[in-house]
Amino acid sequence: MPTYVHVCVPATSIDYGTTTYISLAGGINSTEANVQAKVYASYECRNLYVYVTNNSLDASTTVAFRINGADGNMGLSIPSGSTGGFEDTSSTDSVSSGDLIDFRVSAGGTTGSIYIRPLSCFMDTADGDALLVTSWPYMSYDKERFCQLTDGGSYASSDAEARQKLYVDGTLEKFRAYVSTNTLNGSARIYCYINGVDNLVFSIASETTGEFESADSFSISAGDTVSFSLDTYLASTGGIVVSLFQSQFDVRYSTDGNLHGLEEVTYGYTRYYSIGGDLDDVSSSTESRVQIPIRTNADLIRARNLYVRIAENTTNGVSTVATRKNGSDGNLQVSIGASTTGVFEDTGGVDVLTDGDLYNYRLTAGGDSGSITPTIISVQIESVEIEKKVKATMRADPIPRIRSSFFPTLKL
Repeated sequence: MPTYVHVCVPATSIDYGTTTYISLAGGINSTEANVQAKVYASYECRNLYVYVTNNSLDASTTVAFRINGADGNMGLSIPSGSTGGFEDTSSTDSVSSGDLIDFRVSAGGTTGSIYIRPLSCFMDTADGDALLVTSWPYMSYDKERFCQLTDGGSYASSDAEARQKLYVDGTLEKFRAYVSTNTLNGSARIYCYINGVDNLVFSIASETTGEFESADSFSISAGDTVSFSLDTYLASTGGIVVSLFQSQFDVRYSTDGNLHGLEEVTYGYTRYYSIGGDLDDVSSSTESRVQIPIRTNADLIRARNLYVRIAENTTNGVSTVATRKNGSDGNLQVSIGASTTGVFEDTGGVDVLTDGDLYNYRLTAGGDSGSITPTIISVQIESVEIEKKVKATMRADPIPRIRSSFFPTLKL
């Protein structure tokens, strides 16, 4: 059964006495409808996890998985002043097509605040449908801004900066947008860019808000690049917030650990990143803060096809980006030459992950001057199940003998 990990990073602290709702892309809102994602397949959700970096609250905080506006079974209670990792390893939630899902964080007490990053859960599905969630923060008229398939709420000014390479065939479909604010005096349009070619998905009329769904679908071939764009060229005043935009990638046994955004890293520094969210929000010099514990019902998970996009690079030495497994470099790594930009890939390495492994990324900026700015870091993640088939043959001997055969079958 394919396993997908959703990692989001709320980009702000949460004050005492406040309840906030968080989308699967990390967007924060006091109105739950603005951040709810709709599922179009059946999933079993498990292993709700958060890492608390700062906590000055004088009472406990609760974190919950939400289904259709109510708390699900998964939940966490974080004592006042406590930091570190918290995980619900025993509860699960089942969701079906049409259900709306998100997270809730309620900060208790009468003083202080709490900062959570990252927040994640795992989703198993027999359908092989990956739920992809992103968003656009406030965008004014007469612009076009791009984001990748999963994002934390930042955007780029061109398709080249945001495009994500997919390494498997599949179908991109089940598009849905939720517009929480719209004061534009003209239409806004959302496009799906495939290999640099725009495909219109939504046209949103002036001052219209709420939910939009599309029956469009696009065939994806291995090696295609994909990004999404929101344009407001038809308006001359106002602005719009697309608080949630989602799609579904119909492909079995594959998903992506995506990061997107902009973070400038100065020469000589090493930064660690979670396997999802916005780059500048999940960056840390302390690795434990960004590690995600892998939880799988399959025999193992394989990570491969490390993909890195560098927007700016003024370093005078070689920089490296690598996967990290249990605090050590994994088998996926790219080297980036001095002052070199563009796309860098490791298509030959493979990280084999089993239940409980801690996984994240590392970037080390080389040289003794300058800086480097990544915009995308991602890997392709595959669940692998090994079927053990035992064939018993009973013979009419005085003492029956059993012959067994082992046939490993990789489901990819």
